[in-house]
Parts: sequence; C-alpha cells; structure tokens
Amino acid sequence: MDHSQEQFLKMQQTLNHGILSGVCPQDYYMSELEYRKDLERMKELYPNSAKQVQGIVEDECDQLEYAGSFMFDEYPDRLLLNRLCDRIYQRATGNMQATQHMPAPDPMRPPGSPDRPLPPPPPSERNDGLTDLIKVLLFHEMYQRRCRYHRCTGW
Repeated sequence: MDHSQEQFLKMQQTLNHGILSGVCPQDYYMSELEYRKDLERMKELYPNSAKQVQGIVEDECDQLEYAGSFMFDEYPDRLLLNRLCDRIYQRATGNMQATQHMPAPDPMRPPGSPDRPLPPPPPSERNDGLTDLIKVLLFHEMYQRRCRYHRCTGW
C-alpha cells in the first residue's frame, strides 16, 4: 500500500468516526429500521404488476448478494446488467402470463419438445414500458443493497 492509499484510508476512518461519534449505535440502528419500514410501506402502494416485478427483482438480487458480486463493483458491468434485466423480463412475462391464465403460443417451440428456456425476444418485440420498469426497480434495489453493503463493510 503506498502513501496516498494510506492517507485516503486514514481520512475515511477519521470521517467515519467523526460522523458516528456523536450518534449512539442504537439510534443509528433504529433509524435504519425505520427507513426500511417506511420503504416497505411505500412498496405496498405499488400497482400489482409492479409488485410482481419487484418480487422477481428482489429474488435475483438475493442471489447476487455475496462478497465479490458484480453488484458491489464500483462500476457494474453493463453487459451483465443487461443480461440480468433479460432474465428478469423472461421471468416477469412468464409470471404475468401464468397469472392471467392465458397460454402463451410459442411458434419457436414445436409441440412435444422438451421444456427449455428460450432466448429473450429482440428489443423491438418487447414491451418497452416493462423493460424500463424492470431497469428502474433493479437499479434502485441494487443501489439500496450497495449502500447497506458499504455501510456494513466500510467500503
């Protein structure tokens, strides 16, 4: 570790101790709990379709929440984020079709073929509103988890 990195770490530690020195850890913990409760109350107001997508987003983020995950990179890889959005889109459209009890005709899969996932539809065939909603919910969820991760690990 060179001198500039040591200085940076010392400065961070000084700032962290200075900020939290006047705050009781219990107060900090309670404010974090209150924040989460408020966020959950607001999520209850989401429309039903957004609640379904939010559940899928949270599930995918749960699977990515481990040390070294690209979710916690300073600059997450855009290609991996797009693939994650594609996977969420597939799950969301499958869930919405199942919820509506409408069988989805699939011209690419002949009758009797083994059940296997298909690639996501090209962007021109997608519901752009749903894609945008997925991205907004995913990036917001990732932001929350990154903040919590960095508060717990100290960056």
